[in-house]
Amino acid sequence: MYECVKKKVPFVLAGSLRDDGPLPDVITDIALAQKNIKKF
Repeated sequence: MYECVKKKVPFVLAGSLRDDGPLPDVITDIALAQKNIKKF
């Protein structure tokens, strides 16, 4: 992730509902995450 941010490469953080305390920007809705990935 560091290198993506450093080089301004877009990325999507996706996780499941079972993740214990996901990061604030993590998309827990997998269908929504896939739609966001397709934008890139």
